[in-house]
Amino acid sequence: MNSTAADSSFLGQGWSFPPAFDRFTRGAAMVQGDTDIEQSIRLIFRIAPGERQMLPQFGCDLRQFVFGPNDSSVEAMIESEVRTALRNYEPRIYVEEVVVAPNPDEAQSGILITVEYTVSTTNRRYNLVFPYYLNEATGIAQ
Repeated sequence: MNSTAADSSFLGQGWSFPPAFDRFTRGAAMVQGDTDIEQSIRLIFRIAPGERQMLPQFGCDLRQFVFGPNDSSVEAMIESEVRTALRNYEPRIYVEEVVVAPNPDEAQSGILITVEYTVSTTNRRYNLVFPYYLNEATGIAQ
């Protein structure tokens, strides 16, 4: 185990996302620390409320914006949705900034959701960029 993993193990541990299996232990591949937090944020973005039976409110309702216009009012609503979901479902971070902007490569249908956050227990700052497509059938970037 490297020192970074040992130093941040108190941040938690969970299954890797997407789920994988470790061929040596024959168990679920696990992630911990900062990697666990990043994967948790991406999972929150990918799950719509109502998809989890035991946690029906869990997730970020980005799918409501699929097939909608790609304008500043929708960007503001997405920013609000992202902030609320992260505040409710990822207590290990403090969201510094959320920026929603058109994706320069997909200006008509794509947006980039950039989240700058600080891990509250270590005071380390990170950013995550999540591509999202407003005019795709699934609404989720693969």
